[in-house]
Amino acid sequence: MDSALLMGITTRGALNRRMEVVAHNIANMNTTAFKAEKVVFQQMLVDLPNAPATQGGQVSFVVDKGVRRNFEAGPLVHTGNSLDVYLSDGGFLTVENAQGETLYTRNGRMTINNAGELVTLNGEAILDDGGARILVDQDDQNFSIAENGTISSNNGEVATLGIATFGDPQSLERAGSSLYRASTEPQAPENATDVTVTSGAIEGSNVNAIQSMVELLNISQSASRVTEVGSDYAELREDAIRRLGRVARF
Repeated sequence: MDSALLMGITTRGALNRRMEVVAHNIANMNTTAFKAEKVVFQQMLVDLPNAPATQGGQVSFVVDKGVRRNFEAGPLVHTGNSLDVYLSDGGFLTVENAQGETLYTRNGRMTINNAGELVTLNGEAILDDGGARILVDQDDQNFSIAENGTISSNNGEVATLGIATFGDPQSLERAGSSLYRASTEPQAPENATDVTVTSGAIEGSNVNAIQSMVELLNISQSASRVTEVGSDYAELREDAIRRLGRVARF
C-alpha cells in the first residue's frame, strides 16, 4: 500500500480513538466517582520500500497501547445521606457482585437492601475489613461512619468498611460503572490516616469539562486537516497517473 495513504489511515484511526475516549469522558461528567481516561499511543517505525530517504527508509506510525485513567480524587459532593461516603486519594471500597466476584469501587453511594445487607445502589454487597458482607439489624437506626470507616448505629458498632489500596491503580481493569477488577492483591492502608472516610458525601467525576471540550475541538480540527491533506494527495496521485498514462501512449 502507498505509505502516504497508510499514514493517513492510521492517523485518522488514532484521532477517532481519541475522540471516542474524550466523548466518553464528557458523557460521564456527572457520573459518581468516574475517572477521566486518556488514550496512550506508542510510536513505531516501519520499514517501507518507498519511504522518504530522509527518514532512513522508515515511516512513523502510532499504535494504540490502551487507556490510562486519572485516579486523582474528584470533588467532594455533600449529599446529607449518612450512608454515603467519600474516600480520600488512593482508597477503594471492597464489594462483591452477584457472581461472588470481589471488585473495588470509589462510588460511595450506599443503601440497605431487603435482606438487611449494606449494598451499592447497583446492588453489589459492601464488604467489611474481614471480607464479609455487612448485615444491619432491623432496629439499627441513626447511622454514622467514622473517618476510619467504622459504621455505628444507635445499637453500637456495626462493622468497619473494607478499604483497599493499590500500589499501581493503573493495573485495575474496569468492570462496569465505577467498578474495577484487580489483577494484583490489594493492600490495606498502612496507617489510619492513609485513607480517610467522609460521611454524608460522595465523590464527583474528575473530568475537567472545559479541558475536555477544548480537546474534542482540537481533535475535530485535526481530523478535518487530515481529511483535506488526504484529498489533496489523492488528487495529485490521480493527476500523476493520468500524466503517466499519456506519456505511455507515446
